[in-house]
Amino acid sequence: MGIWDKFFKKDDKPVTPEQEPKQTEQKPEIPVSQGRRTSAEPVNVSPPQESIRRLFGRYTDANKLPQQLDAWTASVEAHKQKDYPEALEKFFVYLNDPLINNVQWQRNGNNFDFHIEQGSKRIEGSVNETRLEAHAYLASFTAPPVPVMRMLLGSNYQLKYSRFAIKDDKIGIFLNADVSNSSPTRLYHALKELATKADRQDDLLTDEFDTLTRINTEHLIPIPENESDTRYRYFQQWINDTLEKCRSYDSDTFSGGISFLLLNLIYKIDYLLLPEGSLLDQLERLNLMYWDKNDGRSFQEKNNHMLSAFRKIADKPAEQIRKSFYRTQATFGIVNPSSQKNIADFIDECLKNTSWYIQNKYFDIELAIYEYCIGYCFYNFGMYNIHYKLMDLQFQILNAGFYEEMGVPNPYIKDGVLNATEIENRIRHILAEEQKEFPNLQIAMVNIRYLSVYEFHYSLLNEIKFLNFNK
Repeated sequence: MGIWDKFFKKDDKPVTPEQEPKQTEQKPEIPVSQGRRTSAEPVNVSPPQESIRRLFGRYTDANKLPQQLDAWTASVEAHKQKDYPEALEKFFVYLNDPLINNVQWQRNGNNFDFHIEQGSKRIEGSVNETRLEAHAYLASFTAPPVPVMRMLLGSNYQLKYSRFAIKDDKIGIFLNADVSNSSPTRLYHALKELATKADRQDDLLTDEFDTLTRINTEHLIPIPENESDTRYRYFQQWINDTLEKCRSYDSDTFSGGISFLLLNLIYKIDYLLLPEGSLLDQLERLNLMYWDKNDGRSFQEKNNHMLSAFRKIADKPAEQIRKSFYRTQATFGIVNPSSQKNIADFIDECLKNTSWYIQNKYFDIELAIYEYCIGYCFYNFGMYNIHYKLMDLQFQILNAGFYEEMGVPNPYIKDGVLNATEIENRIRHILAEEQKEFPNLQIAMVNIRYLSVYEFHYSLLNEIKFLNFNK
């Protein structure tokens, strides 16, 4: 086996992490994890969903356009016929999202130059008749950073296709491959590994090591100061409100309810505020800690750990938090596509978990479970477009003030009262859009309840369980 065969050995198709068994506690029950890392004439009463998806939520590549899927088929066939330049051309067409143009390439005969956007990093590469090279520089230094080199050397053992290395005065991640061995499937997984690792490591390295300097950030999109103020204010408000609610419940009797509140906080911050760098890393570590079955801590202890961590995060200097908020583009999603069944099963489990809180009139925890359910789906599942659109509508109703301050009109709720006409028109509009691809999609409007926000979120989530994607 040659060295590049080793790097480009066939990679198993990514799978959704297993669902963890439901923990058996005395009521209240705790959340269930599936692990990380969507007939009046319809009226368009809210901004196009594409603009919302650019403002909130992590990028997903789970919903490719028909022309992208056609390009993938053509790329696979061209590679089989050993027409490697044509295979690469079609591969880049597949990879590029035409809504945001996240992949750019130039072809000169059999040679290519390309760059790929992935969060805080831009991956640059070139191809000739026999070789493909891609890289992303993470940081620069003035003296050889021995501790960093040790850490990255260990990280290389976790990589399948790429490698961390130093070139001149820069730390980067590099990929070299034989074009003939770079089938579309292997190339996709190789570039995804390089891009996602580069996106995560640059901020973490420069935050941890003072001797390193961030580089190649010209493509990042700074957010306006007033938007930064809004994000930071809601960041503090959501943490403080959640901590206050957690303090109002007995930590033993309500360990499950407290877990819902804290996990919901993680997922809401991730979807609505889109933190990057070390703040994102801290939140992800909290989430992983909670769902780690081998952690050895009780759920009460895990709750206490999250409470302590959020207090420390809230106490960080404002500027340290604000620097985590900036706009990026991406090419690769960080979660794998999920089936309707996985999503429906998870929603069903969440709805069952509301029963005890409803019966005992703990309505704030009931509402937190609905928001947790939606946020968890955003965080862990690569969903169909209709999932994202319907759940974003629910998030908009749950967080009306934030959406309005972010410039998204919100005609769906005012002073706690739902506008059934506007909501129904929006749902019908979403259905009309998505039925073009999936004609059997339906929402039983008669089942949607508007008497309270509690009934609304329960009833709409329950309808999402029965979406039919058969063509």
